[in-house]
Amino acid sequence: MTDLSRSDMPLTAFTQALPDIRLYGPVDDGMFYNCIAQFNGLIERPDPIVVQLTTLGGAADTGRRIAREIDLRSQALNRRVVLFGLTNVYSAGVTIMSGFKRENRFLARGCSLLIHERQMDSNVHFNGPLSAVRLTVMGKIKEIEEGIKLQNEGFRTLVEGSSIGFDEICAMARETTYMSAEEAFERGMVAGLI
Repeated sequence: MTDLSRSDMPLTAFTQALPDIRLYGPVDDGMFYNCIAQFNGLIERPDPIVVQLTTLGGAADTGRRIAREIDLRSQALNRRVVLFGLTNVYSAGVTIMSGFKRENRFLARGCSLLIHERQMDSNVHFNGPLSAVRLTVMGKIKEIEEGIKLQNEGFRTLVEGSSIGFDEICAMARETTYMSAEEAFERGMVAGLI
């Protein structure tokens, strides 16, 4: 019998077909609460806990929150939690994926990743004294800088242990890159294909 609790053991077709947590749809508060509710019922489940993910994207900050919550629970319970991307892991889904160590990331053959920079949709209206306008502009710049900092933190963890360097992943993100599961595996971003 295969010991799947060891981090060097591959995910099997059986374990990926019966995931413990299924995350599907937009990365939003609904996905976050759904993830936590599913995770709470798995305290006695043997390792590994398999999180199956399919998403066209959503809120990057929520993706980061989901990844952090899973990581904290994994550490607190001393459990191995693996990510299995099924069909599409786009945008904020890649943010979730970056929260898992490389040896705990798996993709289905034919799965597709979408890597791009964080997006912002914001209108700024200036009205009032110039000192107040200046504060508004400075606040927006700080928001952008913090977003870039968090984005880069995620990119660094995403490519850690792979043949993709930080500058290359940043260039890929600027160009909005679709990557196949096969390429992600060949470049060492994931531990295996199923």
